[in-house]
Amino acid sequence: RVPGQESKVMEAKAKIEAGDYSYNVEDPHVSASLLKLWFRQLGEPFFNSEFYEKCVKASKSVKQSVAIAKSLPEGHFRVLKYLISFLKTICSPENVKFTKMTGHNVALVFAPCLLRCPSDNPNVVYTNQQSERDVIQNLLESL
Repeated sequence: RVPGQESKVMEAKAKIEAGDYSYNVEDPHVSASLLKLWFRQLGEPFFNSEFYEKCVKASKSVKQSVAIAKSLPEGHFRVLKYLISFLKTICSPENVKFTKMTGHNVALVFAPCLLRCPSDNPNVVYTNQQSERDVIQNLLESL
């Protein structure tokens, strides 16, 4: 949950946007921040408004959360499956001692990147945060 140094994140982003994928970042926080930034800057949230309310309603059910994920467009589902697989590695028991990132922590960090509350009401946004995190944690457990 430690952010990467902003100047290094922006430098890496600029290189990638220019087609230069040869950047060498030794700080894993920069890479993590870059990944989160990519998801946050998508023109439309990864789970768009069509899926957002379904996710919030299904947040207490692992089975329903997985079913919603599987109903995403194929390209979205493939990216999500790959991302979840990667995040499972980050929060696996053998890596937690190094990453300090449990499934709960990973869900807390990535939920806002994948699910964006369409409401401008701060009370709704705050209330939905728990459900958003639960959905991501469900996917970490069962996708």
